[in-house]
Amino acid sequence: MENIIEELYFTNLATQGASPEKREVTRRICEQAQEQEEELLDMLSGEAKERFARYVDIRDEELGTCSADRFVVGFRMGARFAVDTFLNGDALLVSNLVK
Repeated sequence: MENIIEELYFTNLATQGASPEKREVTRRICEQAQEQEEELLDMLSGEAKERFARYVDIRDEELGTCSADRFVVGFRMGARFAVDTFLNGDALLVSNLVK
């Protein structure tokens, strides 16, 4: 990937990660979604089954792309807050602390 923020999002960079509790909640939600998808696929046949499977694939891709975009936008906004904190004329500068 060309973007370090995207690398961070896709966990290609080492981070501390989520708490075990949050990972457990995420795991349960993913399992429930998978179970529902399988139940719906079992109820369908033929072209309806194929169309639903394509729909699920497209939604998965859309959600992944949107999540990555939101992560990058949020990260950049946080970085802008940090930059503004240090570059704003009203910011408390280290030189003011030394007096």
